[in-house]
Amino acid sequence: ENLDLIQTYYDWYKQGYRIDLRKIKGHAGEEWNELADQLATGYISEEEAYNTLKQWGLEKLFYKVPEKEGDTL
Repeated sequence: ENLDLIQTYYDWYKQGYRIDLRKIKGHAGEEWNELADQLATGYISEEEAYNTLKQWGLEKLFYKVPEKEGDTL
């Protein structure tokens, strides 16, 4: 399930990144999952997601993923 996400995680893991990856029940009111869902479905914009993280004091967690292979974070 979600093999594309797991493959990306594994690729980053091989590069030395460590990510806390957990499977959670969707639409169960978990705030991080709800924020991710709203962003993924276009219900909120990247700017709105950033502003939410800023309210939580976590704006440093928000970054743009490179659009093409070879770009760096």
